[in-house]
Amino acid sequence: MRVYLKKKTGCLIGFFLFLTLTVVVPSSGIENKQEWDAAFNAFYAQQDPLLDLKEANEKGLFAWQGYYWIRAYVSMAAAYGDTAYLDKAQKLIDFMLANRDDQRAARGEIDLIATPYFAAPLFYLRNRPQPAPGWRTWDENYKGWRVLLVDDAQVVHAIMRYVDLIATDERFAAYWPGAMDYMAKVEETVKAHDGSFLFDASPKIPGSYYYENPDGSGLYSGAVEFNMDASMGCALLLLDKVKGGVPEYRQKAAAILAWWKAHLRELSDGTLDWDYDLQDGQARTTATGSQDVNHAHLDLSFLILSHHAGLDVSNEVLRKCADTFMNTVYLGDGKIAWSIDGKDRSEEHYYPAGYDWIDLAELEPQVLDIAQEVYQKNYPTPTWARPFLGWAEILRWKQYFKEQPPLPPEAIRLE
Repeated sequence: MRVYLKKKTGCLIGFFLFLTLTVVVPSSGIENKQEWDAAFNAFYAQQDPLLDLKEANEKGLFAWQGYYWIRAYVSMAAAYGDTAYLDKAQKLIDFMLANRDDQRAARGEIDLIATPYFAAPLFYLRNRPQPAPGWRTWDENYKGWRVLLVDDAQVVHAIMRYVDLIATDERFAAYWPGAMDYMAKVEETVKAHDGSFLFDASPKIPGSYYYENPDGSGLYSGAVEFNMDASMGCALLLLDKVKGGVPEYRQKAAAILAWWKAHLRELSDGTLDWDYDLQDGQARTTATGSQDVNHAHLDLSFLILSHHAGLDVSNEVLRKCADTFMNTVYLGDGKIAWSIDGKDRSEEHYYPAGYDWIDLAELEPQVLDIAQEVYQKNYPTPTWARPFLGWAEILRWKQYFKEQPPLPPEAIRLE
């Protein structure tokens, strides 16, 4: 097992260890494409996940499982060039889009007069009973149907990960016409939420999406939690990238990023901390007041895409995110904390180590080592979407380092 050094011992020492020490891995875990496929087929040989669930969207499964499946397929395709994974992604994306509310209403499967939205983008609250180009879910507390920003964002964010791979990898050029069709559908959903975005509604909030009043009269005073902005921000940035520049999308993403930076805390040891809800005085999800590592994977996704897009996220900020993961979030022995300040250890869901946080491996290769150890000790045999994505990402990064050995830290520039 590699020795994990605290960051203050020096980047070059960590790099030297990365090159010279051999990882001794347990026999458990996923080591290659064949093992990932075998694990997948052990559960889904007869039917790919979610495709047999007609009302999966109403249970939130498109957003909170479909998202991770699409990304897993994209990661495996990127790692190995096998279009079979793209075909799986296509089937799931087609199924999701065919079961969007506007499509279901056209087929007479949902009745928005009998079962109207109690929460939805403003236009669809003000123009009842027109169906939204989104995915409704049932809220048991309010006994009503909601079309939420975060659920729609998760779906379109995942679809744009697929589109981005097709657009940037010449191995998959044959898939481009279909990807263009998907992108058009994504924009329909993104634009449905335009009325919920405000710039500078508060001096401390340069830009954010907001919650809508159920009667359609306007927006709540509070902005949505940052991870929700972050997921939609990822879709905006990927649309901007693939379309060759869309000023509106880029401007919104930059404003969301500025909100995060305004509430970022740098601690004395050089690590970073921020809250689940960036609004001052709002309730947080962890006992210590910090963002939780699970929701933060969406935050990291947005920060890294913002960096790629040339927005104001420096190598230094990402390196400090990596320090936070390696020195504070990682607890040793295959465990990670529940909060990014490392103090809340009440939950033992370690999946996020395998995705988005893992992208910091390009700056600090130890991040990949930690992610692999976490998965070997906790999820040696994946059984559902999130661990399958984590193993796909671990394999993708291992392939990356095979093809492109890590550079000295001072030479790295994520582009």
